[in-house]
Amino acid sequence: MLLTYNHERYIRTCLESIVLQKTSFKYELIVGDDASTDRTPEVILEYAAKYPDIVVPVLREKNIGAVANLVGLLKMAKGRYIAGCEGDDFWTDNKKLELQFKFLERRKDHIACSHDIETVNEDGTPADKQKINWISPNRHYSLKDYKGIMLPGHPVALVFRNIFKTQEDPNRLLDFHTSIADRTLAVMLSVRGKIYRADRKMAAYRLHSSNKTNMTNSIYNNLRSYLIDYELNEKIEEYIYTKLHKRISFAGFRWKLFVKLGIKTLLKLSEGSLDNFKKVAILHAKWCVGGHKGEIMVVGIMQPYFLPYLGYWQLINAVDKFVIYDDVNYIKGGWINRNRYLYNSEAKVFNIIMKNSSSFKKINEIELMSGDGKYDPMRKLYMTFEMAYKKAPYFTEVSGLLEEILNHKENNLSKFIEYSIRKISDYLDIDTEIIVSSDIVKDEELVREQRVMDICKRLGGTKYINPIGGKELYDKDEFAKNGLELDFIKMDEIVYKQFSDEFVPGLSILDVLMFNSRDKVKEFLELYSLE
Repeated sequence: MLLTYNHERYIRTCLESIVLQKTSFKYELIVGDDASTDRTPEVILEYAAKYPDIVVPVLREKNIGAVANLVGLLKMAKGRYIAGCEGDDFWTDNKKLELQFKFLERRKDHIACSHDIETVNEDGTPADKQKINWISPNRHYSLKDYKGIMLPGHPVALVFRNIFKTQEDPNRLLDFHTSIADRTLAVMLSVRGKIYRADRKMAAYRLHSSNKTNMTNSIYNNLRSYLIDYELNEKIEEYIYTKLHKRISFAGFRWKLFVKLGIKTLLKLSEGSLDNFKKVAILHAKWCVGGHKGEIMVVGIMQPYFLPYLGYWQLINAVDKFVIYDDVNYIKGGWINRNRYLYNSEAKVFNIIMKNSSSFKKINEIELMSGDGKYDPMRKLYMTFEMAYKKAPYFTEVSGLLEEILNHKENNLSKFIEYSIRKISDYLDIDTEIIVSSDIVKDEELVREQRVMDICKRLGGTKYINPIGGKELYDKDEFAKNGLELDFIKMDEIVYKQFSDEFVPGLSILDVLMFNSRDKVKEFLELYSLE
């Protein structure tokens, strides 16, 4: 669907970019013109006559506002998916719809698909500034990425499942704001699933001069925008509560609005600015006094494992805070110091050698066997990996990372593994905060489930994610009684090309890195479901 108002200079470029999409399915383009005073309606009717099977013109006689215009079009949309655009923007890839359609057909756990865009000047030339600050860096966007203002991508790039056919009343958008819908829509979608942003530029967003009157400038070029944002945030938090039945407060965003408005009010004292600040201050005070909860805080806890399987890294990537559980007993014969790798198309076991391992000791009390000049166990391990993977496509890239890990001068098992976890997380651009359990002040008398919940609460957690194997250990009702949501992460079936045609599953992250590009592995990190 296409929203337009006085876009005579740009509307042909926009319409052309949409009607020339190459797809394996039929689509319609509903064009809502909000009573333009220029020749925009004429151009729309011209394209409707030229492409009668695609273009559906909706020419309003009276200007009703951007969100009301959108709501009207959403009520008309009967398709399974909806794509959006505005009359001054345009698409740059004629395969855009097809690629996003295929992704959503394949990935049922995602509610929407976006992609990268380019920004252009009014004349269509590339703009100097390409980065948009309110677009989340996370390519697999979820509600925790919203943070009060961050979006999964630019609206011109979004294709989403049509939740407005049966799940959501389009009129709800007007309850939030009559001129702002992008944030509301992002939240409506993200309470239902993840949103993927593809690493491919397939549309252009046109920047206009700051002195030109448009909707964005009229809202955000004055201090009243802080009150608008604060009130909108309150409505969005209430909406999330009605959908998820839990209170989530985007505390950082609230404080940022309050403090920035306070500073700007002091610099620009006037009756209007003071009145605006008073309104925000009253709302902020009510929120502070009301015993608000913090933002969504997802915690994961796992023992330190050396080069563990891909699912371990999915868990780290899925949470806000990951706890390395180093102050529990070492399990002799377990997988803390060993894993599996590929050698001659078969799974073999590698391990790091310890000198005082015992099930009666905590993990952080175990020491590694050090070399004596003649024998270096870490060098031998590197040579084992080199022999197995030197012909792998990404050996050269990964071998440097591997050498850095194995050459790390640390005799404590837990600290050595912690170092490897941090290095690989950095390599995969995982920005999760990593915390060591022994550094957390906690109730040492608690065990098992109670200890896990205690750690979560001390870290400000609202949700705990555990590997799927813990379903028999942890009870969702017990976590709920303690104010925590509990989910179990289950890795999708992931197959990639190894040396032979027969895939060997269940190997170390090392195998994944050797046969896949870093970007591909980052995509693998998102291939899971929560139960």
